[in-house]
Amino acid sequence: APWETFGYTFLIFAVFLFVYEALAEAFSTTGVAAGMMSYMFLVDQFNSYNGVYSPIHDSPYPFRFISAISPPRQMLTAITYLRYSQDSRAYEGASQCKWLDTDPYCNAGASFYCPGGQPCFGRTGKEILASLSYQGFDTSDTQVGPRICILIFWIVLFKLISVLRLYMKAIVSHPRPALQRK
Repeated sequence: APWETFGYTFLIFAVFLFVYEALAEAFSTTGVAAGMMSYMFLVDQFNSYNGVYSPIHDSPYPFRFISAISPPRQMLTAITYLRYSQDSRAYEGASQCKWLDTDPYCNAGASFYCPGGQPCFGRTGKEILASLSYQGFDTSDTQVGPRICILIFWIVLFKLISVLRLYMKAIVSHPRPALQRK
């Protein structure tokens, strides 16, 4: 990875880890067992339907919204942009798809292929980003800031949920005793 992007990559990954810390804190207010099960369920949904392992349009409708805003998707697309936007070296083996190519990756809509049946995304970082953009990832340079903001939104949301849950447990469910008159 290019050293010029190390600081931004570290920042994005740290914010991503804080999202999961805030999520665990929010669910721990419901009790140990219920909180752990809820945490694992949501983390599994975030990791399964984030658009990395399968395209978002293949996800069931209730999970498409989760796919669009899931923290792993935000982190991965921002770090992918940072990784390949500064990369100008040429990767060997990638061939441009032509309209008569019979390679399965060209027929599936990819822009590049590697001889021997391996998937390729391009020869330079810009070509790789263009291929990923064609496959549904928004890897444009204007997306890094908004993706960090979405991750921060998740942190604030989960912290707010945990504070409200603790408030409800401490104040609402256990009212203060009435003042006694002498």
